Amino acid sequence: MNIVAFIRILATGRLKKRTCKRKYKYKTNWQNAYRAVRENILAFFCVKNIETLLNQTLFKVSFSVIAYIPDKKATRDTRNDNKRGRIGQYYK
Repeated sequence: MNIVAFIRILATGRLKKRTCKRKYKYKTNWQNAYRAVRENILAFFCVKNIETLLNQTLFKVSFSVIAYIPDKKATRDTRNDNKRGRIGQYYK
């Protein structure tokens, strides 16, 4: 298990307490969790008091959330939406 997954598991516990009365379920954003760990990776090995650094990282990760909405189609591939499109690269 890598460090990012471990921090996301810890942040999920905090997240469930904060969002228990909301309509949808939430999960932590993996990319922002990776970014927060990457910024502090050297500090994890150099700092004597790891607990404060871990709490700061967990705080950042637990506030970066994504709503998990069941049965939602979120298509992001827009290449097939415009069938006519541009004829050439200089056509506007």
